[in-house]
Amino acid sequence: MSKVKQANIFCLCLIGIHIFLSLLVGTFVKNTTVILLVSQFGILIPVILFTIITKQNLFELIRVKKIHLLSIPLLVVFTYAMIPVVGIINALSMMLVKNHIQNTVSDVLGEKLLPGLLLLAVLPAIVEETTYRGVFYNSYRQDKPMKGIILSAFLFGAMHMNFNQFLYATFIGFIMALVLEATDSIIGSMIVHFTFNGNSVVLMYLLPKLQKFLEEHGVNDAQAALDTAQVTSSNTQMLSAVIVLIPMAIVGVILAGGTYILIAFLNKRTEEVKDLFTIKKKAVAEAGQEKTEVEKVKYFDIYIILSFLVCLVMAVMAEL
Repeated sequence: MSKVKQANIFCLCLIGIHIFLSLLVGTFVKNTTVILLVSQFGILIPVILFTIITKQNLFELIRVKKIHLLSIPLLVVFTYAMIPVVGIINALSMMLVKNHIQNTVSDVLGEKLLPGLLLLAVLPAIVEETTYRGVFYNSYRQDKPMKGIILSAFLFGAMHMNFNQFLYATFIGFIMALVLEATDSIIGSMIVHFTFNGNSVVLMYLLPKLQKFLEEHGVNDAQAALDTAQVTSSNTQMLSAVIVLIPMAIVGVILAGGTYILIAFLNKRTEEVKDLFTIKKKAVAEAGQEKTEVEKVKYFDIYIILSFLVCLVMAVMAEL
């Protein structure tokens, strides 16, 4: 059985486990922290079992390797440079569908920043990168890495099972897979994942502090103003936010592109990154048995199709 088929079967199983745990825990548990912990370990434990059943070394599969030390601050810069683009995607999606994550962040945070960072940034960075960039992408990249990047990114977005997160999570999944190729290490994509999530957590933590500061300095209706900004933003406000973010996004993409090239250079991955964006013509001599074997690898089989269909149904239900 090919690695792609193994990954597709595992994907469908993982979705089934996720839905079962969500229904079970959601019925008996109301504590958001517990629900999130069960969700994360409901992903990590099956991943470990998958590597045991398929007789693969987990650390080799997910590419746990050292990265150049200077890559760490550069990855943070890269992430912040991409945040305006993510903000545009999120704002546009919120004009059409519900925001399902905002209340969850608020429930977990309360007045404590560190537990929120651990639960919403550190743990997802480890678990989700191990799963989506580690297991799924590295299983899909064997023939054409770019095809693996796109498929794993769509899978990452779909597994959130709501349309709002699907859009920006797919984009983030795409750039984190690119980071994995630039660093040749899952550590790189984990740093990016942590920075994205950590930035959101810190901002949500600071909003109540801002509210208190405004109230102490005589600004009336601070609570109502912040509630409106967080929850009931109109389509006009979202469109205004998009317009403001567009020039920032353009500058950010340019900065991120330059930073990405430098990260690849530091980790001696320049040629591998070039190959991602290069369409190679196969020599006639290679069109024999090797090509025949490659054609047998089916990325879209019944397992992955069912996986996407189930995620689509769950996303539709989340909007109802």
